[in-house]
Amino acid sequence: MNSVNKHIEYLILRHDCVVIPGIGALIACNAPAYIDKELGCIFPPKRNITFNPNINHNDGLLATSISRRGGLTYDNAVTLMNEEIDLMRHQIEAHGEYAVGRLGTLHRNTEGTLIFEPFVSTLISPRLCGLKPVKAIPIAIEKPESMATEIETPITGNNRLSLRNVFKIAASIVLLIGLGITVSTPVIENAPDFAGIAATRPAPKAEPLFVNDINPDIQLSIALPDPTTASAIVEEKVEKPQEKAGLHRNQSDTYFLIIASLPTREKAAEFIALSKNGRDMDILESGGRYRIYISSGKTYAEAQAPLAVAEYAGTYPDAWVCRRD
Repeated sequence: MNSVNKHIEYLILRHDCVVIPGIGALIACNAPAYIDKELGCIFPPKRNITFNPNINHNDGLLATSISRRGGLTYDNAVTLMNEEIDLMRHQIEAHGEYAVGRLGTLHRNTEGTLIFEPFVSTLISPRLCGLKPVKAIPIAIEKPESMATEIETPITGNNRLSLRNVFKIAASIVLLIGLGITVSTPVIENAPDFAGIAATRPAPKAEPLFVNDINPDIQLSIALPDPTTASAIVEEKVEKPQEKAGLHRNQSDTYFLIIASLPTREKAAEFIALSKNGRDMDILESGGRYRIYISSGKTYAEAQAPLAVAEYAGTYPDAWVCRRD
């Protein structure tokens, strides 16, 4: 019989339910830590054992443990288990109780129902070993007099109105500060807008071909060249590279070969002064922008002619033709 008790003690440490066939089931339950205000103690968490006599079928857990420990077949282990359980039942009937190892005792109550009473010092959870109750002394928190006065002061209709006004004023101040920061922050763009696609600027759209500036009396457009005319004039300019720039612009010129666009005339003049080809450049004011061009003409091909020369084509690969009506 001692053999069965040792197996029950071993199994209850590792399982939440151990069934003793024909007797009942020992069930382990976890209880959290709690505070006993009357005793003034904090009790640690623990693992308790309860008993259910209605769960008494053989689930194989106890027999398997006996078989594994004794090196027996499962049938022989079941036979040995049943013999020791019969002795357990006989002792309960003869002496009124039976001690299940160091876990507790089985006995019948006045109604004849089999019950289990665990021992007080029973330890069925090694991880909770060593935890003891702690004496707790309550701490009285004293409220400041100012806080008590504020709490005791009733909130009247006037107080509610004043508090609402304070929140409105605070919100208005925050809004005005935000608007002031937004309006007072200038947006200055002094960097030159070079012709072409820059890494930090979006690529220009191919359409529409005609773009209106701010000035409604001036219309700028990018005209597509006539293939026949353009090729003929380019070939002529290749033969005469000395006529590579028409910088002395006539009032009748319509097309301009643009290489950069700046917001002010001063910036445009500074750009020309710093450029090694500044002597070949001039400024075209249009729509509030100051465009720097290196050639002009009455036709698209005439304005674009300098790009046929390797010197200009390599220096200004992204130059574009602007038309001014």
